[in-house]
Amino acid sequence: MRVHYVIRRLAASCLTVLIVATIVFIILRLIPGDPAQLIVGIEAPVERVQEVRVLLKLDRPLAFQYLSWLGEICQGDFGISLRSQEPVLSMLFRRIHVTFWLAAFAMLIAMLIAFPLGLAAALRPWSWVDLFSLTTAQVGLAVPSFWLGILLMLLFSVHLKWFPLLGYIEFSKSPAEWLHHLLLPAFALGLIRAAVLTRMIRIAMLDELHKEYVIVARAKGINEWRVILHHVLRNALLPVITIAGLQLGELFGGAIIIEQIFGLPGIGRLLLNAISGRDFPVVQGGVVLLAIMFTGLNLLIDVMYGALNPKVSLQS
Repeated sequence: MRVHYVIRRLAASCLTVLIVATIVFIILRLIPGDPAQLIVGIEAPVERVQEVRVLLKLDRPLAFQYLSWLGEICQGDFGISLRSQEPVLSMLFRRIHVTFWLAAFAMLIAMLIAFPLGLAAALRPWSWVDLFSLTTAQVGLAVPSFWLGILLMLLFSVHLKWFPLLGYIEFSKSPAEWLHHLLLPAFALGLIRAAVLTRMIRIAMLDELHKEYVIVARAKGINEWRVILHHVLRNALLPVITIAGLQLGELFGGAIIIEQIFGLPGIGRLLLNAISGRDFPVVQGGVVLLAIMFTGLNLLIDVMYGALNPKVSLQS
């Protein structure tokens, strides 16, 4: 893989984070009214309002505010929470592992569902297996994750009592309970991604199965499963890897509602509380951190794709 391919992707990722940070900064300052007054409340004394204005540097020109905040972000200083008076970065790092593992388990569940269904559907096109996978995928796409999460909670937590209703247990305290608290919300998040991946795997496999190299391999008498696993599946995985990477990145944002429903102390729930509490430094820092995670993951996927398919790195 050529070095300039990685450098260009890295530059594009940095530009993406910069754009996201700029948009967040502008949107928060376009909110009608005085941001300091919104934060402390209408009935707060003038001295408190002015104190918050100075803390957020709202008394300085907008360009200075932006450049100063951007410089602090580049140095790893995400500011101080207006509510808890804690460093924003410390608050985010205490919760990031919850969101990460929730997204990771959701993606694992999605792949465990999608690969068997997609592979079976492609090998038996328009059979009952194919129709079942297509129907399941369509249902998964139509069902919102938050609605599915509520249904799963009512069934498995309230009625069957197989899973805990709310809350979270740290891995260090009890690995079994930690996993027990994450499985149900992970399934609610992963089902929709499984639907997308199932259709993608089916399409990619069908496309590869009709190519000439497969016909030649079969004509030579090579074992069918060897052709499928060593040749067809390997080539079909290239577009699937890209989609899976994007899906995993979206899980970090999609986890916000699921964390709120299941009472998980992740970044998503922290952001919701910060928005309702008008804790702007936490909102800004959380969105930027999620953007860094998302673009970093996409960068990793791009590098993997370029390694698996050298033509991409040569053409880019």
